[in-house]
Amino acid sequence: SDLFSIQALENCINSDLVNGIGNLLNRAITLAYNHDLKHISPQDYAEDYASEYQQIFASTVDEILTHWDKYHFHQGISGVQKMVDQANRFFHQAEPWKVAKNNRTEFVNIMAITFNSLRVIGHLLWPFMPSKMVELLNMLQIELIHSKDLIMALKDWRNHFVLTKAPPLFEKIEIKMVDNLVETKKDI
Repeated sequence: SDLFSIQALENCINSDLVNGIGNLLNRAITLAYNHDLKHISPQDYAEDYASEYQQIFASTVDEILTHWDKYHFHQGISGVQKMVDQANRFFHQAEPWKVAKNNRTEFVNIMAITFNSLRVIGHLLWPFMPSKMVELLNMLQIELIHSKDLIMALKDWRNHFVLTKAPPLFEKIEIKMVDNLVETKKDI
């Protein structure tokens, strides 16, 4: 049996990158803009706004980094994908599009959790997709951290965000696009 298939690659890109990270980022920024939320400062959201969610992410960061320390990159990537799924599930269940109509404070809290989740995901995936993750972080006006303090910074959710609209981070691909790329490479 084949270990690699174009169809599996297409499904992975479309589900994990386009629908997972890219869609969450674009939906959240668009929703924030639609409700006149372009800046989020730590003083804008409640002190314990994300404690439960933050603890889950912090323990997941520890697990991911343990996998990477052992060179188990596939398990680390799997952990990041679980974070993406958790962030999407949180956003969907919190229904910020409904909350925004009646409770501005709770709306800001939900959006801060979402953007902090994306900030952590962006840092963790940077070694594997540097340019795309820098784009993600730039849309949040977050600087990429390259220091030994990264682990502590990923666990600190008291961040300032300045949101920037941009084209979609990822685009869906189809087998025809991949076939064309493969044919182009063969010609080279």
